[in-house]
Parts: sequence; C-alpha cells; structure tokens
Amino acid sequence: MKGTEKQIAWAEDIRRNVISTFQRYIEEIKNYDAPEEIKSANIGESNRRVDALNGAEYAGDIIDLFKDIRFTGDIEKDFPKVVSVYRITRPNTPGQKTILCK
Repeated sequence: MKGTEKQIAWAEDIRRNVISTFQRYIEEIKNYDAPEEIKSANIGESNRRVDALNGAEYAGDIIDLFKDIRFTGDIEKDFPKVVSVYRITRPNTPGQKTILCK
C-alpha cells in the first residue's frame, strides 16, 4: 500500500475493521431464514467488497472513504455505517471507485 507510514497504519486499521464487519455480517447471513440464493448473493457481494478493499493501492483512498466511522465492534451499529459508504459515496479517485465496486 502506498502512503506515509502513518497513513498506511491508519488505513490498515480501518481495513481490518471494515473486513471484520463484513465477516461478522457473513456469519449472520448464514443463519438467516432466507432462500439460499439470496444468502449466496449477499455473501458474494460482501466477499467482492472485501477483495476490493484488500486490493487497495493507496492508503488515502481507504482513509477518505471510511475515516468518519467509529467502529464499536457491534455488527448492528457498524454494518449500516459501512454499507452507507458503499451506497452514498461518490468515488473521487480510480482507487476509490475500485474499492466501492462501482
């Protein structure tokens, strides 16, 4: 990842929190009483977002997208915040566009 040492450390911390949030969401989806195709689609989309985030080239892209989220470790509080970034944010850079899967 490219950026200053401080940016990289901050971006890696953010990335861990976002990925952890998606992983907890995936575990919850597996227990939902819903058709398998719906669960599979949601899991696939979550995994696609994790893969894109893992492939981020610039620390600044991750920081700019997720810096305002204060992660609590509570899936019910964190997941809506993370998803809102994907739903309402317009990418400012090609890297952000890739992270947001747009």
